[in-house]
Amino acid sequence: MHNASCVSGLHVRIDRKSKWGNPFKMDSEKDRLTVIWKYVFYILEKNRLLEDIGFLDNKILACWCSPSPCHGNVLIYLAERPEIVKGYKEGKIKARRIATDIFNLNGWNIPEERKQANLFKF
Repeated sequence: MHNASCVSGLHVRIDRKSKWGNPFKMDSEKDRLTVIWKYVFYILEKNRLLEDIGFLDNKILACWCSPSPCHGNVLIYLAERPEIVKGYKEGKIKARRIATDIFNLNGWNIPEERKQANLFKF
């Protein structure tokens, strides 16, 4: 991930001005992981974006967040794992598992409110 001007065919802008942007806004820095968590579920429901996700593989993703945690990490994860995207589309892999894998891979804590919400699921 990169915070710079897009200068080559390898750079892809992923901020809010692009189709890859995270629509969830932070009120403060403490909301960063929560909006990334929400973005995982958002993008998994956007079939057109999932169809195009492979385009991002081997690209340099440009966003203002870098070097902080960013929704771009979600895009990288999905672009590098077409088998996961396929499994999700086929109903073989749940969105929660994908979100958890992304957060674990990046060493991020799952937002507390998401943990609590799942305590009462039966």
